[in-house]
Amino acid sequence: MRLSLIFLCFFTLVGYCLANTENYGGEHSGHESHRVGMHGMVLFSDGLHLYASHLPLYSTPHDYQILYQVESRYQRELISLLTTARREVDQGNALLTLLPESFDLNRLIAGDAFEIRATFYKGHFERGGSKWKEDESFQFVKRVYKRQLPVSKKGGASASQTIHNPNHHATQWVSLPTENGKKSLYVYRIERRPSFDAIVLAEGCPSVEHLPSVAPRTPSIEQVYAAFDTCSHRSVMYFETADFAL
Repeated sequence: MRLSLIFLCFFTLVGYCLANTENYGGEHSGHESHRVGMHGMVLFSDGLHLYASHLPLYSTPHDYQILYQVESRYQRELISLLTTARREVDQGNALLTLLPESFDLNRLIAGDAFEIRATFYKGHFERGGSKWKEDESFQFVKRVYKRQLPVSKKGGASASQTIHNPNHHATQWVSLPTENGKKSLYVYRIERRPSFDAIVLAEGCPSVEHLPSVAPRTPSIEQVYAAFDTCSHRSVMYFETADFAL
């Protein structure tokens, strides 16, 4: 009897410990909880806040579109550089990328706020960009958007609930309001290959259901701009096709 009672107490204690073990992956389990790695990002600004967008791929652990409001010790300088470059319509100089030290992407998927050491690059950090500054306390402040990429024939991403439908405008863009006047961020929902990644800052636009569809699966930047011709103002913050080509 005593022995049975000891075993009962032991297994009860083990069950309690397992139930209360911290899981950074939140909704994820199994191998999906392992998203530790180097996760590059692109920086952009609405003129008021600084944002970072994860540079997604179809394969894990990078198979998520994630936008975050962020802060840096170089906040004013970064916002000024990004907005000045945009006014000059200089896409090359406008591109600032970020490479944080290795971390678990599930923390961003879960919406965590935390500090991390990060390096800024002028240009794309994997395509000849030059190392510019380092920030030992770069802050992920607030998650603005997340979406898992759909399955691709050449990638290993997990299935997305979004079904590709080129005739349904609402599946192409998601509108995210900002705190800077009437401006909104428009994020393209990346489809199966071939596709593209794009972020547009615009105002005075119709609802996303009434935005013209971007017909080509791999458009030019001019065709992305054309989709927002009915807006009173629009600027493409980021545009990428190479990572999503066939």
